[in-house]
Amino acid sequence: MGKTVKNPYLDTKHKGIKKHYKTGHYRARKKINGVDHKKTFANIRDAIQWRYTFNGINSVVGGHTIKKNSSKLAYVLSRFQDLHFPSLRPQTQKKMIQQYRLLHDLEHFEMHEINSTLLSEWIIQKVEHFKLLQAEGKGSGVQARCSLDTELKILKQVFSWYKEEAEFDNESKDVFCPVKKRHYALGSIKKKVKRDKKIPPSDVLLLFENLEPLYRDLAIIQYFCAGRIGETLGIQKDSIDFKNRILNISHTAIFNSSKTFWYLSDLTKTGEDRTVHINDTLRDALLSRINDGDKNCSFVIQYQGKPLNYGTALLHYNKTLKKLGLPYSGTHILRHGCASLARTLTGSLDACMSMTGHRDIRVAENYAELSDKVKIDTSLQVEEHLNKLKKAGPNSGFQLIQ
Repeated sequence: MGKTVKNPYLDTKHKGIKKHYKTGHYRARKKINGVDHKKTFANIRDAIQWRYTFNGINSVVGGHTIKKNSSKLAYVLSRFQDLHFPSLRPQTQKKMIQQYRLLHDLEHFEMHEINSTLLSEWIIQKVEHFKLLQAEGKGSGVQARCSLDTELKILKQVFSWYKEEAEFDNESKDVFCPVKKRHYALGSIKKKVKRDKKIPPSDVLLLFENLEPLYRDLAIIQYFCAGRIGETLGIQKDSIDFKNRILNISHTAIFNSSKTFWYLSDLTKTGEDRTVHINDTLRDALLSRINDGDKNCSFVIQYQGKPLNYGTALLHYNKTLKKLGLPYSGTHILRHGCASLARTLTGSLDACMSMTGHRDIRVAENYAELSDKVKIDTSLQVEEHLNKLKKAGPNSGFQLIQ
């Protein structure tokens, strides 16, 4: 019989790490994408660190050094902009470039190097950075962010495009998107404060009454169109059919980072036109703007013959809301408010979607959540129904919904 060779490595309490009983060195092992990697360290701290951060590059496998090759993230992003950006609107392109800026830290890595472990390390560093800034009272703008969700979504989109693009077919076969569900939780910086955007009808009327004429008409038009502010500010005179009482929402005013008018897009956010019924209140507001505006300007909402800037509208909305002591801000509250009221009055989500133009029922439900009053009334009705059933007794013959 052959002599049994004793295993020189002893187990430790750390997964994937064993200690050599003679040399005292630590051997760490890690399996990545089915490949077994191993490395020896003089101390256990380095072994633990390696297992936590190693991403599968330049590792000794079966006595041989292996190395994969793929394009760097910087190059993939440049091709993403060359080939994918032309299908996006200019404002979307600009927004994506701004939102991507934190990911520049990862640009020098090749695509296969950016795995879930590396991404976790990057997220942890960024979260610590932003928490420190906020603790020092420097939480404004990007520093006041609540999470890294935006960056993770963009990275996921880039990897998805990379896997689909023919230019990278050969190298992307064994590359996997590193973004996992746990990364969104890991990237949480602070709890996001949920602001109520569903302004009730009584506050809407207060807002209308206290805005200056131009902005009052704008608010009325936006509210009855249940529209986005860009679509409202982009309404053209030739989109109005007073005879048949139809307003066609088919354009969007686009604004730059300074919230000033940039250009007029002939598409809505969804890419589809929608029509709005012109009731008497909406008709009066539209006529007021057309009669008071420059006849040579095609925009219904205008100031001195030019399209109104989003920043100016936002300033007047917020200033008036603050003066009234109302706990709302922004322009989107009117879209949310109208959607919520429409559902409350009709009880129909379809009716609400016909006003807002939403195609996704889940998004529409978020916009048109039923008011607290409806919830209270419903709860009381359920209670009343059960109480009647209880009083009637099982043999009373009292007919109730079973």
